[in-house]
Amino acid sequence: MANTIYIRFGDAGSTDRNSFPASSWNRDQWSFGGQLRWNILSIYLSIYLSIYLSIAGAAALIVESARRFYDTRIYSGIYCKITPEMIENETNKDASVSRISARTGLLTEFVEFLENSMPEMITVLISVVGILAIIATLNINVFFCLPFTTRPHCSYLYHNWKTQL
Repeated sequence: MANTIYIRFGDAGSTDRNSFPASSWNRDQWSFGGQLRWNILSIYLSIYLSIYLSIAGAAALIVESARRFYDTRIYSGIYCKITPEMIENETNKDASVSRISARTGLLTEFVEFLENSMPEMITVLISVVGILAIIATLNINVFFCLPFTTRPHCSYLYHNWKTQL
């Protein structure tokens, strides 16, 4: 141990728990060659990530375009199939023209809801689940604290509980 060099952190009077032997370092990581390897690795990693994200973005664009292309046709087909049946059923029940017109308008609004709002709601739901998964992956304690932080009285109880620890 006579040849061991200690690097100290803090003031001169600090204890040995703040020092560690320099011989345990991987000296190559501090050399120019080691730094060059890390720089090349980070360049390869950034190229890989940019290609991966470009492919993911292009795939999302293609899927979204195909969905919008077919959604319009599918929902207009649903509307064209259901509306005549509904008008025929209401006519057989001797419903007034205004009632048939109102129900046809409601059917139009329902189909527009399915076409326009439902995909957005599904996207938001997937985003919220993804955000919760990311938070749970990064810090599970923060994930379990989320219900407490959304309600003021629960937040107060949580902070009082934390101060008692």
